Amino acid sequence: MSSKYGPHSQIYPTQPRQHSDAPRTNTYNTPHQSRKSSLKVPFLLVFAYIAGVGIGVGHHFFNSFLDGRLADYQAWMIGAGTALAYAAKLCFALSIGIALTQHLWKLMRTGPFTLGAIDNLFDLKNDPTRLFKSELLVKAKIALLLAISIWILPLLPILAPGSISVKAMSNIRIFPDITIQTLNFTRSFSTTLTGNTSYTFNFAEIQGNGATFDRYTGPSSRATGLIHSTVYGGHVLLPSSPCGANCTFTQSFNGPAYKCWEIDYTRDVGSRNPFCRDTASCNADHFNAPTRNAFDISWYMGRNSSGDTCDGCEGKAWMDGKIWIEYQYLQPSYRIQVDYPPKNATPIPDSAFERHQILCESYNATYTLKRSYVDFQPNVEGEMKFLNPLNYTAQTFSGIPMDGSYAGFAIHELLYSSLSGMIGLDGHMRRIDTTGLGGTQLVDEQPFPRPNTTSYNIDNTPGTMGIQKPIRDLRTALERLHFNITVGMLTIPNLIYAQNETVSAQTTTFENRWTYNWIPLAAAYAGCALLNFLALIVGTMAIIDNEGRGVGKSGFLRIVMTTRNSTLDGIVGDRGRGDDDLQEEVDMFKVKLGELQDPRSGVGTGRIAFGMENEVLELRRR
Repeated sequence: MSSKYGPHSQIYPTQPRQHSDAPRTNTYNTPHQSRKSSLKVPFLLVFAYIAGVGIGVGHHFFNSFLDGRLADYQAWMIGAGTALAYAAKLCFALSIGIALTQHLWKLMRTGPFTLGAIDNLFDLKNDPTRLFKSELLVKAKIALLLAISIWILPLLPILAPGSISVKAMSNIRIFPDITIQTLNFTRSFSTTLTGNTSYTFNFAEIQGNGATFDRYTGPSSRATGLIHSTVYGGHVLLPSSPCGANCTFTQSFNGPAYKCWEIDYTRDVGSRNPFCRDTASCNADHFNAPTRNAFDISWYMGRNSSGDTCDGCEGKAWMDGKIWIEYQYLQPSYRIQVDYPPKNATPIPDSAFERHQILCESYNATYTLKRSYVDFQPNVEGEMKFLNPLNYTAQTFSGIPMDGSYAGFAIHELLYSSLSGMIGLDGHMRRIDTTGLGGTQLVDEQPFPRPNTTSYNIDNTPGTMGIQKPIRDLRTALERLHFNITVGMLTIPNLIYAQNETVSAQTTTFENRWTYNWIPLAAAYAGCALLNFLALIVGTMAIIDNEGRGVGKSGFLRIVMTTRNSTLDGIVGDRGRGDDDLQEEVDMFKVKLGELQDPRSGVGTGRIAFGMENEVLELRRR
């Protein structure tokens, strides 16, 4: 076998003339044929660029057309946008790829490169790891930039479709005639009900016969259920929406309420205050500071004006229409306890107690409600304008037909039963709670003091286990509680006080619509177009440098046709399989594309091929 690099090495021993150095005519590569076949190269270079930009503009108009429209056929529309971006990416990749090809073949003519560098250059579009070769960073910076541009083009189909999305947008409409249920407490129980098939429920029980016909006898079972669920449930009950999933409207009616105000117990209030019958006892020292354990005091008392029963109240304390409440609130920072029975662990100054006397009275009030529904979930906001006290004189319980006081009687009677009583100490200095406030939002959630069950054997009596104390702003909470009860009467169907009315309602519907943000799309396409424009300049300059001939086909045939050189045959030797490790053995040889010269005369042979730098002539323009 001959030497690997000898001048007479042959890789085609059966056809020794195939790589002969003798001059001959290149009949299949005439200038006329090359110019004609390569006219399409500059055309494709420019056309692909224009097509990519045009598709980008079309993508913008497509998204603009969808913007604000109902988001129907979402999968199809998003798919269409992605297809446009992908088509634009293909056009940009084609144009930049052509420019890269022109520039690569220009580089092959301008300077020698090692075989390894050439191998990397021609594989840049297929393998990004080929970018990392020091020789390319020095001699082929523009080629690397073009290759990087091709590799970042796949971001276009990712970023551009994200410029349009689906958003639930509100559509607000006003309906002037929505039928709702309201309350009319002027409808007395003597109202003719013949033919009224909607009447079903009373809110108050009425004497049906006898000398006191039509007199009030107590709350109905529906009233009891509503009031107890509101008091102990802690929220307002609201009817279902009369105007769809999302709507808002206002309504107004007159109804019973509590009007509560603070009593200045430091002033002379005389016999009107059941806690200060003796004027001398109703002064600044009415609430005495604790003398032994600060937890063992009177926390709460609720009673009517007389402290027992009123004149003409038939032995029922609630019948004067008022509830007087006296309570103390201890700031949480002073509720630290020790020992058993629990005692305050820190000194409690008199200023730590907030002391109140309040009076709540049954009133007629004008309710103005703003009812809102969001996804059918109700919410109510409202205010009350107090009009006049309800009539609790003896005559009102004697059978005289009433206008709207019966509903107020029922509410006050049940509330009084929960609010009256005391939270404090009995005669044996035991902690007791005789009210019905436990578990309501009128008292603190956590009771105090609380027993230390880990150190003592505690009996299970309510006073021992801790009693809930009144909240800080009890006055506002009581007014709000009565408000919630009255509004909750709207949930009782076919109530005697219920009647229909029409209101103007604002409804909000949500529709899925397309929303277009042009900035991501413009940024993506502008970046790709700019890179392609730079590549267009590079490719055009390379074509001009090659006498206007573009390199259209740069595949295997061009490699075969430009490597017909016995010197290359000698370098390759018997490494014909081209394995990766074999390629590394020859990748440091430097070659250049040019016109092979006759080694004897130094005259060009007319054949264009890769060769060692000293055996090829530089290609020049004709």
